[in-house]
Amino acid sequence: MQICPPCAGVTLTWLWMLLGMWFGLLSVSHYEFLTAILMGASIGGIVTELKKMFARLNEKKERENKRVESLEDKLKDCC
Repeated sequence: MQICPPCAGVTLTWLWMLLGMWFGLLSVSHYEFLTAILMGASIGGIVTELKKMFARLNEKKERENKRVESLEDKLKDCC
């Protein structure tokens, strides 16, 4: 899986913001909402990529099932 530059930038941004809040370098009240939005965007991107991956796996299974069914049909007609 490849990570696009905007996704990496968003992830690194919310990571440093989260760490800044954790260590007391950033005000939680000023940065928590923005950090939550960026984290949500990352989750949305991950879900989108997982949907694509599962769709590809599903297509592959369907192709294999069709091939097995056609082979079974040929064997039924054989003998």
